[in-house]
Amino acid sequence: MEEQTQEKSLQNTNKYILLLMAGHGATDINQGAFPALLPFLVRQHGLSFSAAGGLALALTGVSSIVQPLWGYFADKIRNPQTINLGIALACLGFIALRIAMSYPVMLACVLISGIGVAIFHPEGARMVNCVATTNKGTAMGVFLLGGTIGFSAGSVLVAIAVSAFGLNGLFFLLIPCALVVALFRYYKKPLQTFSDLEYATRTDKTAVKLKSNWKGFFILTFILSLNSIVNYGLIIFIPLFWVNVIGQSEAVAGVGIGVLTAIGSVSTYFGGKLSDKIGFRNMIILGSMLYAPAVVFTSLAKTTILAAIAIIPLGLTINLSRSSAVALGQKYLPNNVGLSSGVTLGLIISFGGLAAPFLGLIGDNHGLAAAMMTLAAISCTVAFLSLLIPREK
Repeated sequence: MEEQTQEKSLQNTNKYILLLMAGHGATDINQGAFPALLPFLVRQHGLSFSAAGGLALALTGVSSIVQPLWGYFADKIRNPQTINLGIALACLGFIALRIAMSYPVMLACVLISGIGVAIFHPEGARMVNCVATTNKGTAMGVFLLGGTIGFSAGSVLVAIAVSAFGLNGLFFLLIPCALVVALFRYYKKPLQTFSDLEYATRTDKTAVKLKSNWKGFFILTFILSLNSIVNYGLIIFIPLFWVNVIGQSEAVAGVGIGVLTAIGSVSTYFGGKLSDKIGFRNMIILGSMLYAPAVVFTSLAKTTILAAIAIIPLGLTINLSRSSAVALGQKYLPNNVGLSSGVTLGLIISFGGLAAPFLGLIGDNHGLAAAMMTLAAISCTVAFLSLLIPREK
């Protein structure tokens, strides 16, 4: 009877995809909250744009080391409960900014949060691949949808809570974290079963061993790295651009980022579904070609009305090919899914944080408009280079 119940539970894969989606949201809510918190930290602690970019580097730069390494060991360890560790560290590290009174302490807090983010993503994406036997693009789109929803909720929550309660408002982030960790503990056994079944299939000596396409993976990685600079740069500098160039308040700028990521969640999901029909490579090319003009428009919008309008096409295209990129990376490296996920969800995104201080220097020396135009130029380059991605086999 127990075996029949477990088998029936495993057949309901949608439930576990939604659980992984919730975990992604509980993790990325901290990343989404960070850009919205930056203007408050800049004002309260008198940080320069370069120093603010340095905090972004600390948050994402640590992932450039931890995520690929953790992804490699995730393929070996195969323990879904490490997801809980990632969620907890991401949340607690960020909330600790409430008591950070100096720049070194702020750096330490965001490093802890960044390590938590790094632990979650490879294992979370690996488990999506374990649970979803078909329509992997759609499943990955749902998983990433959780991240964009969390990112959006984080920026809005901080904009409202910190405006109303000061930095004490950061404690509201504990609520989703605690709830999701409890759910992962409850579904511990079926998640472990999915992981074990995937490993048994992958190591079956009677099955045809799938070959890795490292060349295609490296090309994809380079292109996604450039795109990450654009994505993260926009998330970091749009609030600063709205406050210092357009003249809006920090709260309005935070809500603007929230709207951007909320619209982006729609493109994440539908981009994943469409990729199952037209292919992962074609989806990446289409998404890049639509994203570039949206970034150019955003960089030229210097009035409140134009900036608000620009949020719509930018949001509809910013994540359009994201799930396809992760799924294509896993397809290129079928025997190293955790490692692939650690790169496409960790190392790739970290390039945006690594470039943030340099974009901050451009903003300090030539103005924020120049920094935005730099992002527009990179997005156009990505659109052209996407044509070089090898075709799927």
